[in-house]
Amino acid sequence: MSKTIFVKTILIVCGVLCLRFGLSFLPEMTIIGYEKPVHISDLIEISDVTVLFTGAFFVIGLILAGTMSDYKESEKIPGEIASNLEALEDHVLLAIRTYKPAEGKPDIDKDKLYTRLKELTHSVVAWFKTLEKDSKTIYTAIRRMNEMAYYISSIGGEKEAVKGLQDNLNQLRKNITRAYYIARTDFLAPAYFLLMSIVGCVIVLLLMCKFKTPMAAYGVTAFVSFIFIYLVQLIKGLDDPFDYGVDDVNVDLLPMERFKTRIDEGFYKEEENKG
Repeated sequence: MSKTIFVKTILIVCGVLCLRFGLSFLPEMTIIGYEKPVHISDLIEISDVTVLFTGAFFVIGLILAGTMSDYKESEKIPGEIASNLEALEDHVLLAIRTYKPAEGKPDIDKDKLYTRLKELTHSVVAWFKTLEKDSKTIYTAIRRMNEMAYYISSIGGEKEAVKGLQDNLNQLRKNITRAYYIARTDFLAPAYFLLMSIVGCVIVLLLMCKFKTPMAAYGVTAFVSFIFIYLVQLIKGLDDPFDYGVDDVNVDLLPMERFKTRIDEGFYKEEENKG
């Protein structure tokens, strides 16, 4: 069961607040630079570190902007794949409607073509929803559909239909490869280390900051921690927009889902009604 970014962030913030509460029970300590023993939560004035928080927001904002641009590119993939599937349907219909069997030869197998296109559509949608993103499964489904191009060619079908099938299958393969690469590529390790270091330092500084009242201490700690932790979770989610079931920062598969729904109803039904 997936947990949203909000829930994950709230749980981590609760842990930070519990840590601050636990630190309040520690005794005062003698620290070099202080005239008298001081409590660990009173080491720093909040006004002294606000500039550090501003710098941290700036750096995280740059990382978020770069990740968001990659996410926007990923958003185009489901629509492009749905367009490939639509084009495959059009070329299959072209092959069916223009086919004129020679004497003694059987008619074109409509059910076979429909079944293969339906299987490919289901395989593509199911592949996107898996965490493993097994390349063997999806490329096998594409090759099975490519066999239909050979089948149409072997029975003397429309050459434009054969060419259209192969061109769109090649484009579909490219889009699948793009999605596979995005899903398999992890967040840049040095950038992720910098991100976690910044957030870790911010939380540590918050725990050592002195506030006028306990309410302010817990309120500011919770609010600032929430913002930074949420941003980290958001960046991690945006980095892999195809990890369905892990978080709720995913690319919408609606164009592919709509085509899947329509292809399940039968793709040459209109042709039969006209006949």
